[in-house]
Amino acid sequence: SGRIVYTTMTNTDADQPFRNYVEAIDVILLFIGFLVIVLSSSLIFNTMNALMTQHVRQIGVMKLIGAQRGKIVFMYISLVLIFGVISLLIAVPLGALGGSLMSRRLVPILNGYLINTSLIPLFLPVILLQGFVSLIIPLIAALIPILQGSRISIQKAFNSQKVANGGTIQSLDKFIVRFSPKDLIKKLSLRNTFRKKERLILTLFTLSLGGSMFIAVFNVQLVLFNQIDRIISYDSADIGLTMTKEYRVEEIKKVTESIDGVKVVEAWWTSPAVINVDGQIINVDLIAPPIDSGLVNKEATFGRWVLPNELNTLVVNDAFYNVYPFLEPGDVIPLEVDGKTQDWRVVGN
Repeated sequence: SGRIVYTTMTNTDADQPFRNYVEAIDVILLFIGFLVIVLSSSLIFNTMNALMTQHVRQIGVMKLIGAQRGKIVFMYISLVLIFGVISLLIAVPLGALGGSLMSRRLVPILNGYLINTSLIPLFLPVILLQGFVSLIIPLIAALIPILQGSRISIQKAFNSQKVANGGTIQSLDKFIVRFSPKDLIKKLSLRNTFRKKERLILTLFTLSLGGSMFIAVFNVQLVLFNQIDRIISYDSADIGLTMTKEYRVEEIKKVTESIDGVKVVEAWWTSPAVINVDGQIINVDLIAPPIDSGLVNKEATFGRWVLPNELNTLVVNDAFYNVYPFLEPGDVIPLEVDGKTQDWRVVGN
């Protein structure tokens, strides 16, 4: 088209440039989804356990008139599957809608586009996974209470004293006797709470896990925002200008500062560099802001910042540190700048 090309950059990696961010989001969602499944399974187990306890006499009546244990198990399994199908019918469209809305917010930030533009996209692998979570996992969670409840004998089912008390807790009974007759609700609440230790432990586990999930989500959000603020603090300028050739800093400042709305102007030196480690060539950029720059937060996670009048010293960013995680302050890196190789000393990250 007759335009002059001043610089070119070719990405040799076939992956999406923001793949690491997408994978981080996937890991977070996967972890939260796993916790939700564990939490839901414990709730199903606890609910089915309480239901089978309430139906002890009904199970005894069914067995008394000839019902077989297999038929009783099949009846409760059918109940679980019916609720699973109902939840699946609700989860498929709502899950697709939620995923679509989240993708529509994230994709523009990652400079991408959606292949499927439907508001409720349906994918067979996702539906199969939802079917497994809605049908198989609840069935596995409810199977133990169903098998235990259906095993009860007719004599034990009609032993109302045994069923009502579920065994005696002498220390708890002594404590409950101290309440006045007017505190009947307190007595009933305490007795029902501590009557089944396993159910109490499972309830406490479920509540603790639910609280832990909320705390984990809030912590992830806080860490994410702090990391974003930390990245921005290394370059808080609103506009960056790249010159095709060298100009005097005073000349550039004079022109840019005359523009309305410009508050601060700084001249940063940048240069491409090459690292050759064991035959592996990596292209990096050297960026040198003024030593008194107000657009850079001069803090390091470990080590320190570059001091005035230091030569061939640098602070590496997180991206470089992820490639070489064993770097420590004082390590030397050979950098080729303008065809000349020099040793640069790392002082911080």
